[in-house]
Amino acid sequence: MSWAQGLIEWVPERTVASKPDTSAPLPKNRPDSHQEAVAAQSSARLTSSMEPIMAEPEKLSLVELLNLANEAYADGYLAEYFDPETGERRQGSGDTLAQFIVSEIRDTFDARASRSAQLQEARLALSHAIDDLKGVIQRLQ
Repeated sequence: MSWAQGLIEWVPERTVASKPDTSAPLPKNRPDSHQEAVAAQSSARLTSSMEPIMAEPEKLSLVELLNLANEAYADGYLAEYFDPETGERRQGSGDTLAQFIVSEIRDTFDARASRSAQLQEARLALSHAIDDLKGVIQRLQ
């Protein structure tokens, strides 16, 4: 997955799984592969029993939004351009794409907007950049 796709796609909720129930009978769809059946059943139970750790906040701070984007960027390099604790600008060096992403998020951030609006605006700003890059790439081909 590219850095752009990671930022554009919706961020899944953080979840925690409960211990699977091993008392239920195993599915008999593949009697020749008992281990696969156990794995499939366990996976289905884990998926169905996952619950959010805590409710999402109504709004994000700029530093929270920057840190969220940083989680999706290779080696967390966005943090070269902002302090992960305070959100203050950092000089950084060597990765102008990371610098650009941090600048776009900063420039479009609205502290009064809802969480979903903040995330949508960040995705929109980066999507416009992707469109511009695709246009340049097509022209250079």
